[in-house]
Amino acid sequence: RLRHPNIVAVSEFGERDGMLFMVMEYLDGVSLSQYLRQHGPMPLDHDLLLQTSARFTDSFNLPDTSVPALPDDPDDEENGHFDQHMGVGWNFEEPDLNADEVKAIVRKYSHVDKGNLIPQVLLDKALVYYHVNLKHIPNTKRISIIDFSRHSKFKRFFIVNMQTGVVWSMHVAHGKGSDENHDGIAEQFSNQFRSNASSLGFYLTGDSYSGKWGRSMFLDGLSDTNSNARERAIVLHAAPYVQNAEVRQGRSWGCPAVAMENRNRVVDILRGGTLMYAGLSAPLKNHK
Repeated sequence: RLRHPNIVAVSEFGERDGMLFMVMEYLDGVSLSQYLRQHGPMPLDHDLLLQTSARFTDSFNLPDTSVPALPDDPDDEENGHFDQHMGVGWNFEEPDLNADEVKAIVRKYSHVDKGNLIPQVLLDKALVYYHVNLKHIPNTKRISIIDFSRHSKFKRFFIVNMQTGVVWSMHVAHGKGSDENHDGIAEQFSNQFRSNASSLGFYLTGDSYSGKWGRSMFLDGLSDTNSNARERAIVLHAAPYVQNAEVRQGRSWGCPAVAMENRNRVVDILRGGTLMYAGLSAPLKNHK
């Protein structure tokens, strides 16, 4: 056991109800998320420490074949058959801000995610994009964030009430083409037709409709990395191969699929032009 003034003692770590936890000695001060919101990005020496801690966190997201695996969507991605998006994304802009400007925007939403459920890097990026494009977003009541770095057995789809800051988290599937060996880790992403892969980037939700799995919701890609979403028929839907349980979720053909019992509520609160962001809290190698 190591003891040093610059080492925080860890007494226990594990997982409960899909949430990772670590029990450490008490140190007086602010949390990392509070520090970042108050002071913005850290200088290089601090970044190196964060990179080291990120590698430790990655150990919780290793492939895990010990948990049961649910069956996949029996079909593969078809040739695009939905109409292309209605041009809703043409006025959206990718923020190009300096660190002080980003910090100022994030401070405006300090009430969001008080429980620190969402990785800070994803939450900040989503909040900044939301704020910069606020006048172009038809439904500003909620945003949603998917962390495709996490293993599919964990809750990684977060729906944020922008008025109260409350976060609802749940399980979500990724595409077969993103996880070819079905180990629960999405390792590659694509915007290409018939790739069966999930796509990263910002989306705007559309109207609901009745599809293969019942009530579903159109998605329009706002980024270069997901611009083919509507034509690829990448939609938000529910499916029996996704459960609210710690299992390897079944794989879709690229759609973010949720559990059947969450379907109606998710569609009801997200449809009609809310912002969705699918990103990575830790870097991955392959993105086509």
